[in-house]
Amino acid sequence: MGALVLVAGLSLTGCSPSQTGPENAPVQPSAAHSDEIDLARLSQLADDFPPGLKPEPLPGPSKVGAQYEDQVGDTVSYGKPLSVEPPECRALLKPVTARPGAEKMGIGAGGPQPPALVVGADAPVEVPTPLPSKGCDRMTFVAEGALPDGSVERLPAPDIEDAIAYGLKVIYDAGVEYFYIAILDGSTYVVVRARMTPDFQPEPLLPDLLKKAVTAIRG
Repeated sequence: MGALVLVAGLSLTGCSPSQTGPENAPVQPSAAHSDEIDLARLSQLADDFPPGLKPEPLPGPSKVGAQYEDQVGDTVSYGKPLSVEPPECRALLKPVTARPGAEKMGIGAGGPQPPALVVGADAPVEVPTPLPSKGCDRMTFVAEGALPDGSVERLPAPDIEDAIAYGLKVIYDAGVEYFYIAILDGSTYVVVRARMTPDFQPEPLLPDLLKKAVTAIRG
């Protein structure tokens, strides 16, 4: 598997939604937050990375290139065909799509081998398929030409206002990756992605970093 590069992977699994509302309902943008989003403020997280990982922010924000648009929000398949069991859980592994003119921003350290840690954001995005809130505690996936086949476990995620948030532990032959995802107001995708050793404990580091990333870009 390739390195945790600061490109489309930044635009880079059940679900524990932080926003109240009808089960499996798409999140609608909230003008109160969406007008204040500034992806460039992710650079403020440089001091929040763990010791031994020196983060480097991307210059930006910058446009999501056309060749990477289908990879925005993609956790395991990198734009390749993907099948998931149970099938209704598939949306959790690719929860958003980029809207025309979407921008990306990220900050990260390490890679291609553990430890590696990246925080990224993309906006604007949309949530094309309602995200299941139940029944997806464990999944398996097959991604053609991308990661080796693997399994996914759902992890607790922090409560974030006007957002859906959930955590994923992706397990495959070559290692373990963690994703902590927040979709803000239905229009901004934020992800903390970590490739760590099998004995790594994601809490509280990764959920806290997700909350700090959301706070930073909301200002």
